[in-house]
Amino acid sequence: MRRGEGVVSGGWLFLVVVILLAAGSSRVSAAVRVVQFGGSVGLTYSPDTFTATVGDTVRWQGDFSFHPLSSTSVPAGADTWQNSSGTTFDYVIKVAGAYTYQCDVHAPAMVGSFSAVLTGVEDTRSGSEPALFRLGQNFPNPFNPATVIGYQLPARSAVKLSVYSLLGSEVAVLANGVEGAGSHEVRFDAAGLPSGVYLYRLAARSVDGGQAPLIQTRKMVILR
Repeated sequence: MRRGEGVVSGGWLFLVVVILLAAGSSRVSAAVRVVQFGGSVGLTYSPDTFTATVGDTVRWQGDFSFHPLSSTSVPAGADTWQNSSGTTFDYVIKVAGAYTYQCDVHAPAMVGSFSAVLTGVEDTRSGSEPALFRLGQNFPNPFNPATVIGYQLPARSAVKLSVYSLLGSEVAVLANGVEGAGSHEVRFDAAGLPSGVYLYRLAARSVDGGQAPLIQTRKMVILR
């Protein structure tokens, strides 16, 4: 071995180890997204919608004998789920897209959704078109007598936005037709409706079929 050869080889080995360690440390660890899905009493749960990353785990916690949980829509290629026992249920996200789920007994009062994105992938579409369907929380909330509801469409879509009482009766239709991609807002005037908790639901389906359909529900409160 020539003089210095061992030092050079050792130096390269050290450099390779440093690079591998740096690459490993830059990886984003998978997260656990916890959803409190009600107990043996009441229909409250949170959060009812969120955004996660492919590889994350969604963990529902609740009394599933009282609130049986099942998926209602998933992206193409993703696994569906149903659980009616125990107090914890985990689902590992393997496919990007929009997911919706419900309590099989208490829908539409207990429905939820989440969107999954790929780590490090940016939306390269032109303009400011959103990447996924999304129904926003109304503002103000509580309100009297009017509030604004916003939603986002990633593509030209057939849309229906409705308001329901907790008994499931449809009390208003705020949008019903085909709308273009982008962010939309609708003003809801609740004059004539009594105080209380109401549900508003967005059902959206892209015209070209390129996006998984969405059915998402949120709560709002009229306070006189």
